[in-house]
This record gives sequence, C-alpha cells and structure tokens, in this order.
Amino acid sequence: MSFPRILLLTWWRPTIKYAGGEILRRVVGVLPSGSIRWAFLSPDGDDGGFAGLPENRSFALKEVHWRLEKSIFHYAKTNYFCAGKIVDRIAEWVKPFTPELIWIASDMDAIGIGLHLKRRLRLPLHVTVYDAYEYSWMSGLHTRLFSSSYMHRVHDVLEGADSFDAVSQELVEYINVYYPGKLSRRSLVFPPSTSLRQDVGGDSIGSCLIGKTRRIGFCGSSRISDHQWQAFLDLLGKMDFSFELVVYTDQKSFNRGVYPGNVKIRFMSYVSTETEIIKWFVVNGVCACYLGLWKEKERTLFVRTSLSSKLTTYATAGLPVIVDAPEDSVAWRLVRTYDAGILLNDIDNSKRELNLLFSDSKWRQSKADGSRRLCDDEFDLIRNVGKLTDLFSKDVVTVGKTEETRAP
Repeated sequence: MSFPRILLLTWWRPTIKYAGGEILRRVVGVLPSGSIRWAFLSPDGDDGGFAGLPENRSFALKEVHWRLEKSIFHYAKTNYFCAGKIVDRIAEWVKPFTPELIWIASDMDAIGIGLHLKRRLRLPLHVTVYDAYEYSWMSGLHTRLFSSSYMHRVHDVLEGADSFDAVSQELVEYINVYYPGKLSRRSLVFPPSTSLRQDVGGDSIGSCLIGKTRRIGFCGSSRISDHQWQAFLDLLGKMDFSFELVVYTDQKSFNRGVYPGNVKIRFMSYVSTETEIIKWFVVNGVCACYLGLWKEKERTLFVRTSLSSKLTTYATAGLPVIVDAPEDSVAWRLVRTYDAGILLNDIDNSKRELNLLFSDSKWRQSKADGSRRLCDDEFDLIRNVGKLTDLFSKDVVTVGKTEETRAP
C-alpha cells in the first residue's frame, strides 16, 4: 500500500521553536520524502530553518495589523470573512500536488480553515488532538464569544473527521464520548515520540549519587502554580542534601518561589533541539527530573487527558521522574505502570521516596530502568509513525474514492 499524498495544515509555522513544533517536525521527518505539502496560517518567521522540511507556504492574512493579531477581529476575519479566499489560495497551491488526504495537526484557526478545506476539496480528513479543546477557554485564554464559535467548529471538524489521533488513551475516550462522529471514524493513541533513546549513551547513575549535591532536571513550560512550586521547594528544604535545579525554560515566565538554603536554581541557555537537553542531563549527572502538573480542580480535565512532552524527554534520557501531579493524571498512570519514578503526595511518603531516590543506588536504578522501558514501549517514534501511516492509508482507500465522486 503506497503512502498517500497529504496536505498538512497548522496555524503555526513549521520552524516555530516550541515543543509541539519540534514533535511534529520529528514525525514529518520520517514520512516519505515529497509526500507532504505543509500549509500554515501564521506569517513566515525569522526563527531559522530546519533541514528536511517538506514544501511549505504561509497563508496568513498579511493585511491584519500586528496589534490585531490573535484578536476577535482577526479570528472572525480568518474564519468567516476571508476563509473562502484562504481556502482558494491553499487549493490552488496544492492543485498540482493532487493531495489525497487533509491532516489538521493543530488547533486555533487551523480548525476552522480545515473544515472549509474538507468541504472544498472533498478529501478524507485526519485530525491530531493534542489536548482537550475545552482546555483553552476553561483556562481563560479566550473570550466567551471566541470560545462559543470555536467549539462549534471543533464539533463540526471532529464529526466529519475520518480518523484522529490523540496523545493518550484517556483523551481518545474523551473525544469519542464528547465529540461523537461517524461510525467508521478510526482513532489512534499517538503520544509525543522519539527516536533518540539509542543515541543518548551515558550511564543513568554516573556520579549523580556521589557527594552531597543532587541535580534535578526540568525543561519546557511550567504547568503548576507558584504555590505548588513553593511546596516542592519546601519539601527539598527539609532534606539533608543540597540540590541544584537545572532548568531549561524561559526564566521570565517561570514560577516564583523562596528557595531554601540547600536549593539553588540554574537557568540554562536556550537550545534549538531536545537532543541537547537530553545529552546534558545524561552527561552531567542529573539524578532525576521534575514533572509538575496542576492540582487545582479547574485544571483536572487537562491532567486527566493530556500528556506533557516533558515525560518523553525524561524517559528518553533514562532518568527517574518526580511526578508532582494528581494521582489520576495520565503522566502518573504511565510512570506508575513502568515503575519509572515517584509521586509527590503526602509529605512523609514523598520525603521517604525522595531520600531513597537520592541515596539508594539500586532503588534509583530500578526507577531509571523503568523510565527506559517507558520510552521503549510507549514513545518509540518509528513504531508509532508506522501506525499513523497505516491509518492514513486506510482513510484514503476506504473513504477517498467515495468523497472524490460525491456531487458538490
């Protein structure tokens, strides 16, 4: 079965420097060369380039003043007033390519434009779901007017989708319950994945348990409150070790806290790839990594259905994971299944397990081994992409010809 020609749509540009961008580039990078055209709705950026990207083009509304970008006016103009023009431009661009499937691997404006594209091109549609769509408006990131219109479009897209993938089984089940679609709609669990495990090298223990200082790694955006971060710092302050927190993130947006005398934080310079972070953690004796997720009730939907890409990074490095999250989180379910780390719950138990993690080499090694198993069994890029491409091919074979012959 040959690989289908795919029109990929995102709202962000292919070279964007954030975790989601790198994850999708990683997936696209192992797909057949020349099989994808990548349309995006953001303006071209000056953030550099990456080798191996498919042919791509921006279809942003150039005439929107920069002060109005991401505003209600911008949303309405993109999704209503100018949607037809945008879709016509995309359709004209990909006409020589003759795509066989539309793949929406994004949210925001890509949802609305993707819906128009499916109706215009009459092709099978696959959707990648990163988080529950309600998360953005539950978090107060958008106005109520925006949210209502946006959620209607999400329902229409998922109702008409021929298949979708999501980062966890919990999110797949959530989508199937709250966004029921056609009976033939297929689904796939596709967590953030990596092919770096065998390239990392190094010893998971190394020198990290020698001496009095213990290094704890962290990368990505913070998904906890200042209060939760302070509770973690206070817990470290009660222990007999010195700690160095090695943090790859934007310092300006990171949590504020009062650091105990035995805890120091070291902010690292920006790096362009996850590989650099992983290798630094391994080579420089990081003992474990910290994964914090919100414990507030209003954030439960996210932690119960979404999977932070940090977990993939930490598992790729083969490091134990300190999970500071609700017990029913996807992250803890996976870490517990593979015995890949510990959960911070009550203070006494958390302190006991942290002491073991930072003093007992055999106990820590068992968690590191679990982290490796977690990566190998859940986050293998080639295996997961293989399942995704099978899904694409089935959509084209079973749906494509019917859609192409359907009357306008």
